[in-house]
Amino acid sequence: MIYTVTFNPAIDYIVRMNGPLAPGMTNRSISEDCYFGGKGINVSTVLKNLDIESTALGFAAGFTGEAIVESVRNSVGAGDSMVAGFIAGYIKSGDHRAALRMGAAAGSATAFSDDLATGELIDQIYGMMSEERKDRIT
Repeated sequence: MIYTVTFNPAIDYIVRMNGPLAPGMTNRSISEDCYFGGKGINVSTVLKNLDIESTALGFAAGFTGEAIVESVRNSVGAGDSMVAGFIAGYIKSGDHRAALRMGAAAGSATAFSDDLATGELIDQIYGMMSEERKDRIT
């Protein structure tokens, strides 16, 4: 069992627009989302998406803590996803090279997602890595 700790949980507010931000002008969003996160929460979520059991621990205080206790969702975090992918890859294979490739796939998958990467997307990106490219990563 892996335990993660989030000392400073966060609420990330994601705003999507039709075009680029225009400073000094009125900018209208087409959609908004809020995600709860922080290092430990993000790592535990991606581990879960990769079928690795983990428990997220942390502190719940103030406005953010109340919101997290009421309804836990997750935040984007490509770096956190890479860490979780590396851990999952090593647990599954015992090979540091495979773990690094899984970490790269998990981080990339999250970087191109609205939320944290799903296991399916991570596996898809991992599968697209040719053996030649996989060898260059290590």
